[in-house]
Amino acid sequence: MNRSFSRLTVLLITFTFGVLVASAWFLRSNPNPEPTLSSAPSPADKANVAEAVFRYQLRWNKQRPVCFLTLEEREPDETFLKRFVGQTEPRIQRSSRKMSDPYNRIVDADTGELAEYISIVSIKWISDTEAEVHCNVYDGDLGEYKHSVIRQGDTWVVKTCDDMSES
Repeated sequence: MNRSFSRLTVLLITFTFGVLVASAWFLRSNPNPEPTLSSAPSPADKANVAEAVFRYQLRWNKQRPVCFLTLEEREPDETFLKRFVGQTEPRIQRSSRKMSDPYNRIVDADTGELAEYISIVSIKWISDTEAEVHCNVYDGDLGEYKHSVIRQGDTWVVKTCDDMSES
């Protein structure tokens, strides 16, 4: 009986020591825990992240003279669209003015010009200073993109853009 108790004690001490060593190793190998949100993102931050992604895509995709924007399946409000006043290449138009021609291309209902369509599908907040944004662009072909957007000072900037339509 005494011998069994000794073996059990050695086993428990060895197990406890192993857990402590594994925990210390894990904490040393992962010194930077995942970033967290200190509070819910403000509507202004969401709008600023969306604007950064839209402007990035507008610079990169200058295929058509007109562009329609949607944010999480909704047309942005008038206040948001005012951020793009003066945007001429491509010109921003309300999504309600979008229609398709007989060839299933997107056109501006007012002018008949071919248009492209940029839609932010989702914004996932990684931390207070970083977001992951999924975006679709249709200009005759559908492109799917994942953007990493970071806060630099008071502005939001697209850090990376990965083309997901090729995978």
